Amino acid sequence: MTRWTWLLAAGGVAVYLIVLLVTLPAGVVLPRLVAATPVAVGGIEGTLWRGSAATVVVEGFPVYGLRWQVEPLAMFRGRLQARVEGRLDEGFLRARVAYSPLAGRLHVEDGQGATRLARLATPAGFAGADGNLSLQLESLVIQAGWPLGLSARLGVGSLSLQELGRQPLGDFEAVFRLEGEDVTAELRDVAGLLELEAVLRVDRALRWDLQGEVAPRGDAPATLRDAMTLLGPPDDRGRRPFGLGGRL
Repeated sequence: MTRWTWLLAAGGVAVYLIVLLVTLPAGVVLPRLVAATPVAVGGIEGTLWRGSAATVVVEGFPVYGLRWQVEPLAMFRGRLQARVEGRLDEGFLRARVAYSPLAGRLHVEDGQGATRLARLATPAGFAGADGNLSLQLESLVIQAGWPLGLSARLGVGSLSLQELGRQPLGDFEAVFRLEGEDVTAELRDVAGLLELEAVLRVDRALRWDLQGEVAPRGDAPATLRDAMTLLGPPDDRGRRPFGLGGRL
């Protein structure tokens, strides 16, 4: 076959794939794709090219009114890519999601989201934690179930813990990145009753380790100062070191 014949053949295949995406009913394809996964999809409308699902539940976490729109130019980079958005309980999410079949990689870019912390903390076994959760995800690349690249910022506004009373402790943020094969997050206070600096590290075996220092600010109530004494004596800067660890 000549070069032009190959080009025409490739163009024909590309057109055929685009026609499939435009015409295939999402209600026929999606249930089969998620059949062996912990994902449940309901109320599907439209096609694989552009469609919606009334509900998507992942491990008990619901997303409502999920909509997607395929971005066809990404096919020339070997990606199946779409812009997705949906509603959460008291929040939202949106992102650009792509899959590279040849590399077996999932890409998530330009992600934003927000919800109440209690909506995630309670199912995860951290009942009593609440606040306004926000996410800015620059990029995430996953292969074989583990990140190959990560750049994200997670914020918690008006954080409160039931064990320390319902008074908001302040605003905090965590900056996520990849160091070697470990997922790390640098945690710090933005404003509020506590000064915090800490580093969270999660390895591929899902072992996690949190090390840091914390101190109450001058306007912190007596109950919070008393709770800080459980961490041991402060250093010469008035900060108390702490460490936690376990396995997810």
